[in-house]
Amino acid sequence: MNKILSTIALIICFCIFLISPNPVTAEPSDVTIKLTDLDGHWAVSEIKNAVKAGYANGYSDRTFKPDASITEEEFLSMVVRAVKLPINAQPSNASWFTPYYEAAKKNGIYHDDYRSDWSKPLTRGDAAQTLVRATQAVEKNRMLARERSQQEGLIMKPEELKTLQNLPNFRGQTFGNINDVEETPQLIKELQVYWDELIVKFKTNKTEGTYCIVKQDKSRICYLQSDAVYGQVVAKYIDFLQSIVIEVEEAEKKYTYNKIVFEATKRGLLTGIDAEGDLALKSTLTRAQAVVGIERMLAFNQGTILTADKHAMSRAELLWHGTNVFTMWPRYFPERFIDSFDIGKGKWDSPDGIYHEQLLEFIVVDVDDPHDPFKAETEGMLFSRKAYDSNENRYKFQTISAPNQSYISYSKVKQELTGPYPSWMTNAAGGRAQVNISPIDESSKTNAGIVINPLDKFIPQESDDHILYSKIQIGQNEQDLNIKKGYNPSRTVLQTGETYYWVAGQLHPKGDMSAGILSDITFTPNSYYRYQSYGKNGGNASVTLIRAKPNLEVHNER
Repeated sequence: MNKILSTIALIICFCIFLISPNPVTAEPSDVTIKLTDLDGHWAVSEIKNAVKAGYANGYSDRTFKPDASITEEEFLSMVVRAVKLPINAQPSNASWFTPYYEAAKKNGIYHDDYRSDWSKPLTRGDAAQTLVRATQAVEKNRMLARERSQQEGLIMKPEELKTLQNLPNFRGQTFGNINDVEETPQLIKELQVYWDELIVKFKTNKTEGTYCIVKQDKSRICYLQSDAVYGQVVAKYIDFLQSIVIEVEEAEKKYTYNKIVFEATKRGLLTGIDAEGDLALKSTLTRAQAVVGIERMLAFNQGTILTADKHAMSRAELLWHGTNVFTMWPRYFPERFIDSFDIGKGKWDSPDGIYHEQLLEFIVVDVDDPHDPFKAETEGMLFSRKAYDSNENRYKFQTISAPNQSYISYSKVKQELTGPYPSWMTNAAGGRAQVNISPIDESSKTNAGIVINPLDKFIPQESDDHILYSKIQIGQNEQDLNIKKGYNPSRTVLQTGETYYWVAGQLHPKGDMSAGILSDITFTPNSYYRYQSYGKNGGNASVTLIRAKPNLEVHNER
């Protein structure tokens, strides 16, 4: 009788195991890799890699269910296993997920980013948060390496920099080179040890003669005469490295949800769901998509430079801080200046307290890109260019549409009135943000570098299909399009308590051009209102939203 009961119990347990909805948690094997529902699936390769690596498993019925939604706890536990974090034993009466949650929290992969219900499906936006945090250590080292290589803020003479590549007895070498140490925190430690040894050497041997300096805190540091140059150079460089570490860490503290989404697209961890880069942040993540995201995370951490979805990145940057210029124009606005952009500066309140403007967006569109996500707003825009005769004399202005080989930038301004719009005003145009781009005069190179062409030297070379300078949208066309799209009701009728919008465009050339010695984006408020009410110098003047040092080694078309 006991034997029969034991057999029945075994059969029941086996049947429950077969219909269990939970993924298999056993060590991966050839059996678990042979899943039955992966043939022809777009992510079959990544899923097999994940199962073989042991951070994802199939179900007991030999399926993986690649298109089923993944829950918050399933995803976070998969990431913890994928990066091989140490996991404590499961406490009694606690969820299986507790050790994974604690490991993620302790190691900075999870910062209370989401928790609607651990058993609920995970969204794409929330997955992006975990993937960014799981790659942050590697990204931080990349950022430090970039800042270190650019040496912005490093005040050292060329001979001092050369000294850092020939330090006596650095790292046990006759002449060591700081560039042999790739990670900045490690270099700081090793240089600090080197510097400390110079101080100890001075204290134990003063027979050679000494060299002393007074530091900013009025303390005095002395070296042996032969070591003085090394001590000073190393101390300067340590200060520089510590300053860029602080700068990077301060930027990291400012991470918001929207900034994290941008980081996920920039690092290649999050791509759009269509050709236009739709982020679909509120959509749930499937098990296959989760595995692909984790595989990309692992590749990133192993040093792979992932390809970013430019359209998704453009959308994410706009979502974060109201512009996509750092995605579209890295030549004019390098990434290191990205936190300096402040769209909130694009604000104007008329001194009479009636009229108020706020810049909402400044967007760059690639005219030649059929899938540019913001192209629709630029349809119908017309611009004016100077036309020249055969003797290079200007004889008229030519109305043109945007050539394929060009960019259009446009600003969108919100307009509000808290009092009656002056009845005598004959224009309701809003303010605009703009930037000016022009060619580089290669014939004017000097020992100091390339001289940017400041005048209209190359305008005679332009045609309707080939432009070399930025151009403003024609005023009548600008007004007509704003009325047509319902942003503004008419030319002059603005009503108290209503909200209106004003979109203004600008046409720019493509290619290796320049936006100036320093690249500026400026916001100019409603000049008509300001001039008519307060004179040309009345009210607030233009404000600079960003001023960046361009990197002319970079191409915008990437």
